[in-house]
Amino acid sequence: MTVTYDLLVKNGYVVDPSQGIDGLRDIAIAQGVVQAVAPQILDPAAAILDATGLIVTPGLVDLHAHVYRDASESGADANEHCLRQGVTTVVDGGSAGAMNFLGLRRFIVEASQTRVLSFLSACKLGVELGRLQHLDFNAAVTVATTHRDVIRGIKIRLGARRTGAFSAHYLRLAKEVARTAHVPLMVHIFGPDPLPDALPLPDVLQVLEGGDIITHSFHPPPSPQAPSSLFDRSGRLLNAVLDARQRGVLFDVGHGRYQFSWGTAETAIRHGFLPDTISSDLTKYSVDTIVYDLPTVLSKFLTLGLSLTEVIQRSTVNPAAALGLSEHIGSLKPGAAGDVAIFRLDEAPCAFWDTLSTIREERTVPKRLTPVHVIKAGRIIR
Repeated sequence: MTVTYDLLVKNGYVVDPSQGIDGLRDIAIAQGVVQAVAPQILDPAAAILDATGLIVTPGLVDLHAHVYRDASESGADANEHCLRQGVTTVVDGGSAGAMNFLGLRRFIVEASQTRVLSFLSACKLGVELGRLQHLDFNAAVTVATTHRDVIRGIKIRLGARRTGAFSAHYLRLAKEVARTAHVPLMVHIFGPDPLPDALPLPDVLQVLEGGDIITHSFHPPPSPQAPSSLFDRSGRLLNAVLDARQRGVLFDVGHGRYQFSWGTAETAIRHGFLPDTISSDLTKYSVDTIVYDLPTVLSKFLTLGLSLTEVIQRSTVNPAAALGLSEHIGSLKPGAAGDVAIFRLDEAPCAFWDTLSTIREERTVPKRLTPVHVIKAGRIIR
């Protein structure tokens, strides 16, 4: 018998927002690429994976994590903590700058089974050490353009304690780096900072253009009485936030250890303000607490009222588009990479905190996405 496909995933409940698929389908993969998605595929395959009773999605795309393992302060192992959890593509959010990017490329990007991309830090030493005086404009542009296959954006970290009175200058210079390199800018915000040198979110948004990204959008407020950056003191979304979304600025979750609040997210969602992308901000410090992995973060948003399709869209289609890679990842359409994540939706309640900061809250997640199988480029990893 002539084998038509390398792998058939059979009888799974496929959720693929890129094609509007939400139902039982078979998926055929050959030569590392999706060949067909149909209610029933009968052609012979070298291997068959039965996904009966399971949820099948495109491989997840984590737009913000830290995976420069053994070379940066917080790098997690991409294969262990991303790929095996269903994240077939992960973006390292600025762990490397122009000075140390080649190490990220050689030892992480080229050595990982996981597809690892990068948002290059505007600071030549990486965001952990980011200061205005460390921004090398020419070096950042050169590295970003030379390694365009891996570098999909520029990343900066703002905050009064880090960039102080120079935050506005740092932001504008970084934006010019991104504009010159023809990539988006991702801005890490710390939220309403009580220090006098803090740069308010409306001032940040004023600099950003369509395709640029605000990460840590749903951070906790600085005190129980104060609002998060998204809102005014009466609890309404800032006009600057609504205007930014209107012109195409993206708002990313970037959960992390300190940057997500149940209350902030709940209030935003109640106002109809859903995240554009859901990312983990995973580090080696959060793989065993708070974050754990991207499916756990997605499960939190299921608890907050988003549908399964909505959370998968924000962890596949939307981040793929933000990276300019919609034709290749984040989808199960024929011709896309043969990356597939297969989950069980466990209904055993589990309690999770939102943050390690002093203003924190524990809630019970009634349903949790649990990774069962992962396929990368047509190969069964788990």
